[in-house]
Amino acid sequence: MEERFGLFTIGQFAALHDINKKTLMWYDEIGIFKPAVIRKNGYRYYAHFQSSTLEAILMLRNLDVPVKKIQSFLDNRSEENLKTLLKEQTAELEQRLAKMQAMKKTLARQLADIDEWAQADLNDFQITEKEQEHLILLHTSKNIAWEEDVKNLMDEIRRRDLGNLYDATYGALLPVSSLYNKDYSDYRAVFLTAPNLCPGAGIHIKPAGKYLQMYYRGDIDHMSDAYRRLMEYAQLHKIQLSGYAYETVLNELTVTRAEDYLTRIEVGLA
Repeated sequence: MEERFGLFTIGQFAALHDINKKTLMWYDEIGIFKPAVIRKNGYRYYAHFQSSTLEAILMLRNLDVPVKKIQSFLDNRSEENLKTLLKEQTAELEQRLAKMQAMKKTLARQLADIDEWAQADLNDFQITEKEQEHLILLHTSKNIAWEEDVKNLMDEIRRRDLGNLYDATYGALLPVSSLYNKDYSDYRAVFLTAPNLCPGAGIHIKPAGKYLQMYYRGDIDHMSDAYRRLMEYAQLHKIQLSGYAYETVLNELTVTRAEDYLTRIEVGLA
């Protein structure tokens, strides 16, 4: 430091603020933060009173404030303008935090799915207790290809601004009445659920309660054998079913062949 003038070299000033001196060079180049003194030999020096301005810039950059917006603030510095800028960034930060929380829930669900399919017994039937879920239903039928259903799900996710398909749980459902009539392909809807879905128009409530659950490994277009086995098991154990059968593919992200899909089937008990 030049003691007589209270000036710092670019390296000293960068070290003082724990940043790379290339950052100061870039700020100088784009005009957002210039040295206090530039000597005839081209050496640049910064003054101690510039520290507060640099710290403000670093804080705003850490908040992802665009350079142009920072420059606008620096050109028109006031308490009111800083308050407005910080309020805007607080709102954006809250949105990002909400998105990260939703992503955290998605990762937790995917980890739980991995644990579930690792332990899945294809020969086992279970009575399980399920919590209430809110599902978005989209009409389908046995004559509609699964590829079209997926496209409709993607369109619905974009329309509702729900993120991406991997953020949601999705599958298909058919009425239990059709199972009793041995119509194992009478699909009525594909469904998806996502974090923070609230009840309302177009939302189907999957009731809380007991469900008969099984797993099926294979192409989802050939589920009939699984439903025959499930209905035989229910008849043998005098289990009355009602409502809908819900199918959810668990391992789609980890397989490349349709015959390796692992599907969870849940059917409500009467």
